[in-house]
Amino acid sequence: MKNNIYFFLLILVFGCQNSGTEIYSEEFKWRVTIPENYESIPLTEKTQEKGKRIIEEAYNQKIKIVAIPVFNFMKGKTNKFQAQFTELDSIQNFLTEFNKANEIFETSFKYKMPESEYRTEISTKSISGLEFKTFEMKIYGKNNVTTTFKNFSRLFDNKKLDILIVYQDEKNGNELISALEKSEFE
Repeated sequence: MKNNIYFFLLILVFGCQNSGTEIYSEEFKWRVTIPENYESIPLTEKTQEKGKRIIEEAYNQKIKIVAIPVFNFMKGKTNKFQAQFTELDSIQNFLTEFNKANEIFETSFKYKMPESEYRTEISTKSISGLEFKTFEMKIYGKNNVTTTFKNFSRLFDNKKLDILIVYQDEKNGNELISALEKSEFE
C-alpha cells in the first residue's frame, strides 16, 4: 500500500507539471513548445509601435511595419520569444534583407543607447535539420546589465521567418534557445 501511495505522489509531482504551451504554425509547418510561465502577448500595431518609433528616430524618417506576426510570448519585461515573417518579392534577396534588418536593428539601438557597449555576431544554426542564419547582439548597459537579442532567420519559399529571443538572465535565455532547438519543422 505504501508503494502505491509513493507511486501516486510521484505521478502527481512529475506528471502534472506544466510543460509549456505548444504552438503550431500551419504557415511554416512548425511545432514549438513555449516554456511555462510565458504569457502570450498579441503583436498588434500598438505593441510594435515602440520598436517602430526607435527606428524612425534613428533614421529620421517614417517606416511602415510589414512583418506579419506568428506569435509573441513574454516573461516579465526582459524575456521574449517572438516569431514573425515578411514576404519577399522576386527582386529581394534573403541575405541582403537579413543583413539590412540586422543593420537597422543595431543602428537603432546604438542611437537610442549611445553610452552602452555592443557586441554582434552572425553565424548559422541548424534547427530540425534546417539551416538558419543567426544574428546575435549583446548590449552591455548600465549597472552591468547585459541584454541579449538573438534572431534566427530562414527563407521558406518567399517568406522570411524571423524568430527573436530576448533575455537578460542566462537561465531564461538558455531555456528559450533550448525550446527553439527542440522545435520541429515538418
